Amino acid sequence: MNGQNDFQALFAPEAEIAAEDAPLPWKVLLVDDEPDIHAVLRLALQEVEVEGRPLRLLDARSAEETRDILNRHPDIALILLDVVMESEQAGLELVRYIRRDLGNRTLQIVLVTGQPGYAPQRQVVMDYEIDGYRLKSELSADKIYFSVHAALRTHKLMQEMDGQRQRSQAQARLLETQQQTLSGYQQHLEELVSARTAELAHSSERLAETQFAMDRAGIAIAWNDVATGRFLYANSEACRQLGYEQEELLGLNISDINPEFPPQAIHEVARTLHESGNSKRLETLHRRKDGSLYPVEVIAYVRQTPEREWFITFFSDITARKQAEAELIQAKEAAEAVNIAKSAFLANMSHEIRTPLNAIIGMAFLIRRSGVEPQQAERLNKIDAAGQHLLEIINAILDLSKIEAGMFSLEETAVSVGTITANVISMLAEPARAKGLTLSAEDQVCPEGLLGDPTRLQQALLNYASNAIKFTPTGSVTLRSRVQDETEESVLIRFEVQDTGIGIPPDKMGRLFSVFEQADNSITRSYGGTGLGLAITKKLAELMGGGAGAESMPGVGSTFWFTARIRKGRPEQARVAAPTPDAAESDLLQFHKGGRILLAEDEPINREVTLELLADVGQIVDVATDGAEAVELAGKKEYDLILMDMQMPRMDGLEATRRIRLLPKMTDIPILAMTANAFAEDKANCFDAGMNDFITKPVDPEALFSSLLKWLPKTRAASSTSIVPDGQRRSGAPDASPATAGINNSLPEVDGFDVPRSLARVNGDVEQYRHFLRMFRDRNAESIRKLAATMALEDRTTALRIAHSLKGSSGTIGAMRLEATVAELEESLKGTAADPRLLAALEAEWHRTLGSLAILLGSCPEAQNQAGRQLEKP
Repeated sequence: MNGQNDFQALFAPEAEIAAEDAPLPWKVLLVDDEPDIHAVLRLALQEVEVEGRPLRLLDARSAEETRDILNRHPDIALILLDVVMESEQAGLELVRYIRRDLGNRTLQIVLVTGQPGYAPQRQVVMDYEIDGYRLKSELSADKIYFSVHAALRTHKLMQEMDGQRQRSQAQARLLETQQQTLSGYQQHLEELVSARTAELAHSSERLAETQFAMDRAGIAIAWNDVATGRFLYANSEACRQLGYEQEELLGLNISDINPEFPPQAIHEVARTLHESGNSKRLETLHRRKDGSLYPVEVIAYVRQTPEREWFITFFSDITARKQAEAELIQAKEAAEAVNIAKSAFLANMSHEIRTPLNAIIGMAFLIRRSGVEPQQAERLNKIDAAGQHLLEIINAILDLSKIEAGMFSLEETAVSVGTITANVISMLAEPARAKGLTLSAEDQVCPEGLLGDPTRLQQALLNYASNAIKFTPTGSVTLRSRVQDETEESVLIRFEVQDTGIGIPPDKMGRLFSVFEQADNSITRSYGGTGLGLAITKKLAELMGGGAGAESMPGVGSTFWFTARIRKGRPEQARVAAPTPDAAESDLLQFHKGGRILLAEDEPINREVTLELLADVGQIVDVATDGAEAVELAGKKEYDLILMDMQMPRMDGLEATRRIRLLPKMTDIPILAMTANAFAEDKANCFDAGMNDFITKPVDPEALFSSLLKWLPKTRAASSTSIVPDGQRRSGAPDASPATAGINNSLPEVDGFDVPRSLARVNGDVEQYRHFLRMFRDRNAESIRKLAATMALEDRTTALRIAHSLKGSSGTIGAMRLEATVAELEESLKGTAADPRLLAALEAEWHRTLGSLAILLGSCPEAQNQAGRQLEKP
């Protein structure tokens, strides 16, 4: 039997063809839980006819509804099927039901999915008998029409093949009956022969029609003999794709056009097809006549008769789709690059903001420790409160950014729920007492040995409790904790904060936990805040396996809650409590006085603040202003501990640490990072470089003292009297004398300067104040010229940075008029167009400020002239 005879035998017609008054419509079932998809598909198919037959569209919204429709309409020809409906795999489970339970192989199934992650094309092609795959994002009228048209023709072809098989069986039974009763029907033989001749003629006509349809279906179709792999049939589209004439292609086999299937693998493919239900979908490469390769999607079936076994394959050129996939991969890589850039920007932003904050908070702490008048102490408290508030905002923004970028990590240490509640009560006791509020806690006993992130639990509870005190004018605030759920491995703890405050209107509740949202977002709102605390609390709770919410009644009060899933550990895993700050400072003076420390810090003001703190606890300090100098000093002297900044000129702290670890006897010396970079990856980088601990800037004195106590060896004699060698306590500044502890009014009053206020910042130390004046003058000598140049180039970002820096340092030294002038220019730069007149005013004020600096520094008038000449163009 040759290929043509096989083709004719497969499509042999019925004995009789029933006449039909009108063409029956194709039944097409649309299955999707999104009404919009039904509307799009119906719109695209409303007037479509396939081979003169209209479409009858049925709708289903779920897999269960689809099963019911299939039972009522077994003659459905095509299903356009969604994947994710009442469950993530609803569509794929429905495919198995149709193919396995119903045994329906002729019904065409085309997946139409908007979430390819739940049904990856390659995977579902390998595992499910589907006949098409479309992404909702790629749907168009042409693509819908093409998919439906091709599927219905394929359905018709498969029905005819199935009908032919049934007719052949019926004919075989009929012939057997005719043979048994041949003697009684000899007189009808001539009539039967005539009828059969007419039937064969009609079959030839139908065969020609089928051949025409297969050649113009737009899908390549081929038959191949399983024994030899030889082509038995190929339609015109297969010939076009491969570049062969039909006669040429019929002389080739599968291995000639598909290098992935050598002759010995063909029988294995047939066996696999039999085991998987006689069909398989895969992506592979075909070789054209000119030798070029192109990607194809192949749907393969295997058919078998007593005489022969052959493959029926449908394959499509997917070059365009592969190009689109490559573009998607490039877009994904570009998005990942943007995330990396965002992380780098946030790290740099953290460093740039935290560096001046370190100076502000650190100087305020040192001045307050040295003893000041009540009025000055109050002002210092306000400076410290403002700095701490700004630090909290920065931390909140960074936390939120890291959570959204998927870079936020939780620690796992011992958790004591009672201790967390007690800490929050302790921190908020004074604000509550100042408002006359009753602050209390109600804790249920929790299991011991819990392991989680106590810092983040305390942060979330503190956010709620701080808000409760802020929004409660009278009454009470109550903190509660209890076990909401418990398993063998973990407990779900519920934390609540209930207040008797102003309450929240119902229409405001829905957006409370959104970013930058508060119950009152109006310009005239009575309460401050960024609107980040609740959003972060909710995200923290979700990261810890819980949730967050609130109930409130205006005028009665509110209850805010969050839950966290905490793992059970062993009671002995509880961490030893860290020493209190006061105890840490006392222990340093008692057990570690005279410790030798190397401080690597390039920023002058931060360096001086840290030196003051180390001197207060009796440490001997050497200073390195960059990483290279730190490596050099570490190679010459022995130190008990090294404090290392991360970002420094010439050599950064990470590289300096790596090189120090290579020096003799320096493998075990404690190296502590001190940096304004607050990301978890920065901390990991420090540890990878060989550092032992991580101190975040602005440096908290309590955290610094605790870290020193943790890492300094107890080997120094407590009686050591040489604390800081000459010239090492400050960079370029003489030691402060106890005689200057009070406010020194010996400096003259100068125009535009608030000298008393500035002296208070340095505890009345005139020489230290003059030191800062010199630093200000020298560091800003080129600022006005650079500002003018950047404004001329319309580089507003750089201009804003210069102006902002000059404004802050002007206020620090008491140059109030200069500060106001710069502030006005800064606001102008934030607008649509900067006013050039403000730059001229700033240049004039800078000249006056240089004259005032000359007076305060005790310089001659020539000093002013020399500084002023720095503004002139070369």
